[in-house]
Amino acid sequence: MILELNVDKTLFNIVFNQLKSINVPKKWLNDIDVLNYTKSCQQVISFYKMSTFTSEYYRYVEKQLVITEVKYRIEYILIKAQLLCRDFLIPLLFYISMASTSDIGFPSNYTPKSKEELENIFNLFDKINICNGVILSNEYTPIVTSYFGQDCIQICGQYHHLKCLKVLSEKQVIYEFKYCVWCQRLMASIKMKKHRMSKGKSLRPNFSPNKKQIVTNLWKTKKVILKNFSRANKKIDRLQNSLNDCKNKMKELSDSNISEILEHSAIPKCQSELILEIFAVARLKNPKNRKYCKNWMLMCLLFQIRSPGGYRFLRDQNLLPLPSVNTIRRNLLAIKIGCGFDFNFFKLLEKKCNFKSEHQKLGCLIYDEIFLRESISVNSRSLTYIGLQYYGDEILTKINSSEKANHALVIMWQSLADNFTQPIAVFLDSKGPVKGADLTKLIPSCALLRTQIVLGVNDKDLQSKLLREDLPLSKIIKYCQAVEQAEMHRYVVQKGNASLNQIEKGLQFKSKGSSQFKQNNSTYR
Repeated sequence: MILELNVDKTLFNIVFNQLKSINVPKKWLNDIDVLNYTKSCQQVISFYKMSTFTSEYYRYVEKQLVITEVKYRIEYILIKAQLLCRDFLIPLLFYISMASTSDIGFPSNYTPKSKEELENIFNLFDKINICNGVILSNEYTPIVTSYFGQDCIQICGQYHHLKCLKVLSEKQVIYEFKYCVWCQRLMASIKMKKHRMSKGKSLRPNFSPNKKQIVTNLWKTKKVILKNFSRANKKIDRLQNSLNDCKNKMKELSDSNISEILEHSAIPKCQSELILEIFAVARLKNPKNRKYCKNWMLMCLLFQIRSPGGYRFLRDQNLLPLPSVNTIRRNLLAIKIGCGFDFNFFKLLEKKCNFKSEHQKLGCLIYDEIFLRESISVNSRSLTYIGLQYYGDEILTKINSSEKANHALVIMWQSLADNFTQPIAVFLDSKGPVKGADLTKLIPSCALLRTQIVLGVNDKDLQSKLLREDLPLSKIIKYCQAVEQAEMHRYVVQKGNASLNQIEKGLQFKSKGSSQFKQNNSTYR
């Protein structure tokens, strides 16, 4: 850095004659020379300070203070001197950067008047921090010229960023090397590039201006995607923390508190079972070997039968505490499935009808036959054949038949006032549709028929009479048919009485109208 001072002739002569008596800072040197390119060959007094040795044992003029009588272009001399030094291979380089008195705290174009003021300028100029540039060895030169030629400039053997600050404040001094922020970034980039080359990684190629714009757009897009990705990760972490807080709160709730809340909120029973199961699972850490209540297992079994895809989706997404499909299949295999009447269903239907209204208890038995393809398979659990003629234990003459079944008779219960249907029995036959004689043998065996006929009776006293064990099924059917016919006759009689009452009221109204008409005619006369 060069600081040029224009002083008057008196001060210039004092400095020229008493050069050794001037107090200058340490490591400062002086020199007197003549400007040969000027007409008057004016003399110049220069004070300069050399830099430290570089890695290649070069030194350059770090700071220089030039005292002249008339202002002139000092840059030309320095550039010329630098070229001459390089021609003669003298390791002496100059750092060409002009400074003014305003950089050291004086007004611009300041001119010292005395020797003391000049010494004060020396001391202040010596304390200025100057950016030394990128301090690197020659092994980094190919990298700098190949990849950073547009971002830096070489001055006196040192690389500086194009935006180098040159003069630094005390806050801008980085460690003991004294270089600016821009040069620090340049040096870090060069070292990173060198490290990637040593590891054999790919480096950024050089692009033309047109292609560079495309690459820049791609980098911007990548930056936006990374920002969105970072925001999404932060949001996921925040939601995960809130979910963990909810889990901790759920673990603190007891079953009694949950039941009270559900009863107070009037939540349906099926939804209450789901909520209780969710809270029970929240207290467990191991997702395996869970224990489920019977009602929840039954609901899951029905849901898996109705929608296997929806069941698998809810379980894979861990939205509901659903048991695995294998557990559902084990429970299904535990159910005894065969031909004949399902007596377990009869008991469950009785319990269900106890919660129904009188109209919802009304229902009927429906039977239908379907054609089957003849096929035989083996049940490995019971070691029996499947696909043969089988009527269960209802018809003794057709037990252990060896004929292949090709027709099936299905008996189903359907409610009349409620959306409820359920198959209750199935029979396999090998000789076409079920004959009427076999059908009459199956009807008395239907233990459900007696109970369901009685449930269809609205009179409670009549129900209790019909449920006696000593009454056979035939008498119950005849009695119910008689009661139904009596009800129909009673309805017809009531309807006839209502019509007669309406006719009598009409006749009375007509008689009253005719008498009033006669009285009115008499008054008019």
